[in-house]
Amino acid sequence: MVPEPNSLMAKSYLILDEHLRFLDRSGQQPSGSILQVEVQKALASVFWDVDSFYERGGIYEWTAPKGELSYPSTDVAKQLDW
Repeated sequence: MVPEPNSLMAKSYLILDEHLRFLDRSGQQPSGSILQVEVQKALASVFWDVDSFYERGGIYEWTAPKGELSYPSTDVAKQLDW
């Protein structure tokens, strides 16, 4: 468990519903299903605070030993293709 302040958490997560649609934080309009549209197109239709995602350490090493999170450098994070 990683404690996070609401200011970083509020819009820095991507949430998929049961139809694999990204949910917009306003709750007004979900994206198209990623089964039917490209992920980039679906992401473009909802708000996601990428800067807050990086600030809260949203990218970490998935192979870290249990209980130990390892955050990559900013350079490594920027190389990821969203």
